[in-house]
Amino acid sequence: MFRLRILLVYGILLLGMSACRDSRHEDKASRHKNRISPTEQTLEVNEHAAFDFTKLDTIHYYHGEIEDSTFYFKIDKSDKSGIHGRYYRIGKSEYLTPTPFSIVLKKKRYIFSSNGKEIPLKFKISIGKSSISGTFSAFANPVGKMDLAFEQYQEPPFREYKSKRYKEATYSVQKIENVVYGHAQGFWTSYPVKDEKYLKIILKSIGKTSTKKKLDLTLDLYLPDKDTIQKRPLLILLHGGAFYIGDKSVETMTKWCEHFAQTGYVTASINYRMGFRLSKASILQSGYEAIQDAHAAIRYLAAHADEYGIDPDNIFIGGTSAGSITAMAATFMRNNTRPPFVFEQHLDTKCGNLESSGNNEHPSFHIKAVANMWGAVYDLDELNGHAIPVISFHGTEDNIVPYDQGIPFSGSTSLGEKFFDKMYGSKAIHHHLDSLKIRNEFHPIQGVGHSPYQDKQGHPNDCYYFIQNKIQNFFYTELVRTANITPVAKQPGTYQFKQSDVQVLQWRAEGGFITSTEDNQVTVLWRKDAPKRKIIASGTRTNGTAFTCEKRIR
Repeated sequence: MFRLRILLVYGILLLGMSACRDSRHEDKASRHKNRISPTEQTLEVNEHAAFDFTKLDTIHYYHGEIEDSTFYFKIDKSDKSGIHGRYYRIGKSEYLTPTPFSIVLKKKRYIFSSNGKEIPLKFKISIGKSSISGTFSAFANPVGKMDLAFEQYQEPPFREYKSKRYKEATYSVQKIENVVYGHAQGFWTSYPVKDEKYLKIILKSIGKTSTKKKLDLTLDLYLPDKDTIQKRPLLILLHGGAFYIGDKSVETMTKWCEHFAQTGYVTASINYRMGFRLSKASILQSGYEAIQDAHAAIRYLAAHADEYGIDPDNIFIGGTSAGSITAMAATFMRNNTRPPFVFEQHLDTKCGNLESSGNNEHPSFHIKAVANMWGAVYDLDELNGHAIPVISFHGTEDNIVPYDQGIPFSGSTSLGEKFFDKMYGSKAIHHHLDSLKIRNEFHPIQGVGHSPYQDKQGHPNDCYYFIQNKIQNFFYTELVRTANITPVAKQPGTYQFKQSDVQVLQWRAEGGFITSTEDNQVTVLWRKDAPKRKIIASGTRTNGTAFTCEKRIR
């Protein structure tokens, strides 16, 4: 019986006589034209039989059971005299140790050899398309016949998912104009101009800042048309204009909104309160109210996420000049980190806190990244405690918003010092974020001043498209950021992909056998003799992005 036990362990190696071809190995299999065809056949071997071993399958692994033991096996080599291969017996370990074997014809008998032992065999095997069954016994003991049943091992379906979404313009765009996101007291929310000097505009408009009135706060929304994704990232853009001039329909903003909507974002260009009297207190209040309006726009869109197909946990924001100052403050400033002027000018009581103006919406949301274009912050410490990535662009000769740190409008010293506080520009922001080890990029625009992205007529120039591409790639990295594959505690060979927004997930193991997949987990038995071992996960997320990640196994 001991001899028969040994036979039961090693007899599985006779099961490799299937010619079933896995589609993943079609090219390789086509080179083995002498393999057994996939039609079912029966082979009976005794001491007088002869069999052409070159017909046996050397491509695939098989798995199955003999008595209470489970095995994997593979024939590595076959010739006219016999076969050579290895088998793996499943135990408690996640690593499978190979045992070499051979079956060769010696003096008209088939001899099974492994671990220095030789056993004469006789067997009867039926070969199906992807299965093998039959009986076998030691030639010296024909009474102890054992049944066997094995299936060809096949990995679960796998493909490496890829997507051009958010990287290439794919969609036509549906535009919804003048969506009212709130109401507030102010001077105006739109002041389109072209070539007039800034100071001349202010002097000409002094009469317009005598009395505030109730204003509609509006935005233009751009949606990717006929898009099937239900939860898309939102990009909010704020125009510049020193808190006095500008409009959401300025060409540089509308073209960006259209471009990013064509790639799959929902985009919004917003108007916010502008205008001030010629006093430092009024200018500071105008900036503070703009921040409140940006908050109100974010809250409104997050509250109407289902209506517009927005994912409130994937909000991006950016702006130029004053719009960037506003975007940075809306992202990083909190009520307990507001700059001293808010309290010195009693703006906390005049205007309320950051979230108390515009509308009564208070949904949860998350800002994923910011595009800072020649903007600044009032205090670098505002950036502390918020691991939100920032990409910055700034002309090195900018004398309106400081490139590094200083007083805005430094080109006119008396005007700057009289009406503005010190601010920290893109270079200082970059160095501070580096010190906090927060992901950021800084792109100095050498030798140019303010607003380097447009020509004298206000049309986009080459710098505009350079900035567009850099922002697109920077934001895309955040959109496709995924969790790592990690081992499951106290479950050897089991791994998980802890990503909450996975829509499709497929697994592949190199150097091992996948035994089960459930939810976001996979269990693998690893072959110790594999030259490399790794587990790969690929799929899509609810925002339409594709991912592929891997973990190497020692």
